Formats: sequence, C-alpha cells, structure tokens
Amino acid sequence: MVRASGYRRMGRVASLLGMGVVVGLLAGGPLVTDQLSRAEDKAPAASAPAAASKKTPLSQFMQVKLSYAQSMLDGLVTEDFDKILRSAESLGELSQSEQWRVSNDAVFRQYSSEFERTVKQAMKAGKTRSLDSAALAYVQLTMSCVECHKFVRNELVMQAKP
Repeated sequence: MVRASGYRRMGRVASLLGMGVVVGLLAGGPLVTDQLSRAEDKAPAASAPAAASKKTPLSQFMQVKLSYAQSMLDGLVTEDFDKILRSAESLGELSQSEQWRVSNDAVFRQYSSEFERTVKQAMKAGKTRSLDSAALAYVQLTMSCVECHKFVRNELVMQAKP
C-alpha cells in the first residue's frame, strides 16, 4: 500500500514537472543548466544573451525573469532546494521593481498580485524542502505568466494602438 502511494506521488510530481517542461519549451527558451551565482543573477546583462542588447529594456527585463523561472525548473528536476529558493527570491525582487509595473490596469494588478503570492509559495516550499509544493508553485507561476502575457498582448497592447 505504501509503495503504491509512493508511486502515485512520484507520478503526480512527474506530471506537474512534465507540464512545466512543456510550458517552458513553449515559452521559447532552453533550460538553464548551470547554476547562476547570486552576483550573475543581479546583473541582467550577464544573464541575457548578446542578441538581447538590441531589445527594449522591458524585453531584456522579461528575459531575466524567464532565466529565473528556468533556473527554478532546473532546481526542481535536480531537487536543489537552495536553487529553487534563490530563483523564487529573485523573481520576488523583480516583481517589486519599477520595470515590473507596465500598467496600472486592475486586471494587470491582479495578475501581479497572483504572481507575488505564488512566488511566496515557491519560497516557502524551497525553505521547507517540499518538492511537491515547489513543483505546484512552479506550474502555477508559469500559468500566471502565460495568462498575464496573453492579457497584455491581447488587451493592453490592442487598447494602446490607434
């Protein structure tokens, strides 16, 4: 009985991580395989590819956000709880920056609050070393990003066009 329960738990974690990998691949970036040092994480230019220098500051900012999310996924698949925690903390710091506030729209603010709550869940999971909770937070975080970006593209950008 215990063994079957353990297999079901592993299957649940694998399913959650599998969804995260698919969403990550759909987001367009390769997985981060090398652990980023805290100093590198703080320097957007160091973690952004050379081609990003031609991108807008907001686009570069979002690339940094993506690299932290990919680092969190790397921490999940390797059960590196310190990496999960560092990545979540970095995402939390980004969400507090001025560049994050691209709109004062009520729906955007709701997505932002949801992102911040989920980052806190990921941080707690990293601290308590709960792989299931961290995996669930990662999937929720990814879905929050996808939904917010879809809203910004389809609603806010369209409203701004003449």
